Amino acid sequence: MIINNIIRYSKNVFGILKILLYKFLYFKNLKLNGLTRLKVNTKLVITDNGIVYLGDAYFYDNCHLSSIGGILAIGSKVSFNRNNIIVCRDSIEIADNCMFGPNVMIYDHDHKFNKFEIKSNEYNLGTIVIEKNCWIGAGCIILKNTHIGEGSVIGAGCIVKGNIP
Repeated sequence: MIINNIIRYSKNVFGILKILLYKFLYFKNLKLNGLTRLKVNTKLVITDNGIVYLGDAYFYDNCHLSSIGGILAIGSKVSFNRNNIIVCRDSIEIADNCMFGPNVMIYDHDHKFNKFEIKSNEYNLGTIVIEKNCWIGAGCIILKNTHIGEGSVIGAGCIVKGNIP
């Protein structure tokens, strides 16, 4: 039991040290407001002057967060389960007290294309807002131009686009 507690606490310390390392790497572009904890293999990538605001959030194993020129804002008491992916090129806002099941994907953009070609470096951008106290079930995909209202529950496996009151 003592060994299990030591292992558990050492993993928490590692997660805190990892977020401090990201703060050092992305000094101006990562704003911390609370104790964010990252588990093993969780990655944070900020490029093209993207900005990430993190409150008191918890990320389980193998989550991937990217802000590629966009603004990604995550509130306090937000929990991301295993294998969550968030890619922000415009604006994603996740309010306080939200929970995400495993394998949730959130994208605020898609590729521009026409019937003749896919333009691999051009994007249609939109915003995503997830208000406070929401529960997003396992395997959900949340697409650009989506607003999920306060207290909403999104069932497992849903593809969400548009306004959810």
